[in-house]
Amino acid sequence: VSKEVNRWGEALLEADRDRVGIVEALGLDETLFLRQGPWRRRIWITAAVDVRNRRLIDVFPGIRR
Repeated sequence: VSKEVNRWGEALLEADRDRVGIVEALGLDETLFLRQGPWRRRIWITAAVDVRNRRLIDVFPGIRR
């Protein structure tokens, strides 16, 4: 990973610190979100969860298969 990507990501995390707070246990879960189109193509998402506080942090687009 390039230094620029790390620098950009760290700045985004720092700017968003108040929204999430401290997370002691992070969980990631890939989930089938929907089947789309005539070929029923699978659309996946990845959810980031604060496991200790049982709180959804964010949802990210996943792979399309």
